[in-house]
Amino acid sequence: MENFYLLSYHGFFLEYDSDVGIYEQSIISSTKKMSRFFLLDTKKDKSVLSFFEKLNIKESDNFILIHHENFYLTSLPDGTLIKQEVKCAGAWEYFLKIPEEFFHKFYQIVNKHWSASGEIIKKRDIYISENYTVNLGNYCLDIYDFMNGFKYDFSNPNCFSFSINDRNIEFKEVFDSEIHKIIWVESLGNIANRALQYLVAKAIEERTSNLSIKNVNLPEWGMQKEHCELELENSCIISELDFWFDIRGLSQNLNNGNIDSFKIKGYPFNVDFYPSRKNAKMYLPNFSDFEEEIVGFNEEQIVFNIRADEILHGIHADYLVLPFEYYKMLEFKTGLKPVFFGQLANNPYIEKLKEEFPNALFVNGKGARYDFEVLRRSCNIAISVSTFSWLAAWLSDAKNIYVPLAGMMNPCQAVGQNFIPRNDPAYKFISFPLCRSECLYKHSERFWENLSYMARNMKFISAEEAYNIFQRVDTLRNKKQGLGGFDPRFYIKKNYKDMLKPGNGLEHYMHNNTKIQEAFPLKEREYLIDYPEAGIIIANGYFSSVNEYHSFIGTHIGNKCY
Repeated sequence: MENFYLLSYHGFFLEYDSDVGIYEQSIISSTKKMSRFFLLDTKKDKSVLSFFEKLNIKESDNFILIHHENFYLTSLPDGTLIKQEVKCAGAWEYFLKIPEEFFHKFYQIVNKHWSASGEIIKKRDIYISENYTVNLGNYCLDIYDFMNGFKYDFSNPNCFSFSINDRNIEFKEVFDSEIHKIIWVESLGNIANRALQYLVAKAIEERTSNLSIKNVNLPEWGMQKEHCELELENSCIISELDFWFDIRGLSQNLNNGNIDSFKIKGYPFNVDFYPSRKNAKMYLPNFSDFEEEIVGFNEEQIVFNIRADEILHGIHADYLVLPFEYYKMLEFKTGLKPVFFGQLANNPYIEKLKEEFPNALFVNGKGARYDFEVLRRSCNIAISVSTFSWLAAWLSDAKNIYVPLAGMMNPCQAVGQNFIPRNDPAYKFISFPLCRSECLYKHSERFWENLSYMARNMKFISAEEAYNIFQRVDTLRNKKQGLGGFDPRFYIKKNYKDMLKPGNGLEHYMHNNTKIQEAFPLKEREYLIDYPEAGIIIANGYFSSVNEYHSFIGTHIGNKCY
């Protein structure tokens, strides 16, 4: 008895559904159930169900045609399978017979990494392309040549070989953990922005095996930028406007070899992207190289970190100073002695602040590192609208940390950013209305009106209320793109006009508004039968589709997508 799987000209195998018959085709992948592929018994099968009707099977040497009169099954380059009328069957209508034994062996090798002649071949680079060409990294050969020289023993699954031009090439399995990955940090901005980029890299490192972080520019912690730019291939990048990305899915793509590197060239300000506070304090320890011992403000004081220099010019719409009533509210609420610390150079805002608090302590800052450490060692911190202030507090052991949800820290204004730690009793939150900055010097009247408007509409809210606001805005306005389950071999097939290499697939997917249906193949009906809990979660409004559920949840708990 001879059984064959059927391979299209474009490198897809035909699939079979008991109700519909043959109506789709797909690549071999680790998430693909082998039972989904159509297996032909040439001795027995003279017809087959396809698109709900019986079609004839016609053999032509090593090929099969599936048709009824002049209507033939036709394979399209993007993986679509159609039935159409053709006058004369061409390459797209012919399906190559692949012996069952070879198919089962090939299924094993395409789902692993291999090394040969000192070169590592990632599983993403093992696939069948147009004109029945087998690709194994830099090796490209006709499938007949490959089958004739291919040797694989199920009893020894960690190696295989094939012969070409009288040369035998040995392959040995390489595990995910053996493949080196890189995160390249394009450091941007002040000490806090650069440190937050680094913490994102460390969070990915915690999830990823055998990873190096390069080009970190944090001389404040003894980490120096690289002297030369590293040429990154098979990489993807987050840019300055990418405030949110699927960090768990990204880590999965690094781990399984879909990409070799990741470049952080943006401002991913989201507490969910960072390591735990405990680990972050370990990665960014206290500064201890000052000549004088640095002492923070004590438990009887509340330190108001003041940023009142360049932002008074309205340099960014979401960088704001806070109304004086805010400080009075916290002084009254806490009963602590107010200390104003930071940028206190003379200007109309600081002058009025001093008038409002004649008995308060005003302490000028002495530079970024010193100010950062003073804040970090203080007991009660009321931060400004500033990543510098936020990070110093987050790395502290402060008993109370007060966060104004204003400007860039207001979820409504900086969609995708998140400055709201969950389940941390030290954090208290004050909500503010949506408000943009004004230049104190050019639009003085509007500047003071802004502060009055903010003061009238501020209030304390609980941590749960703060996070609920973030979640509502995040759900409504942050168009999240899941990266989990991404299949680069499937993706380049769906985007064959634009893509040449699987290693560049994730970068293309992230930055071209591609539909998630092209990230990996998924059969909704079968998926919901196998994983009924997915249907319940989707029906409750947590995800918009089965594809989205699989990308964010299913792939990480071992679900197969088809």
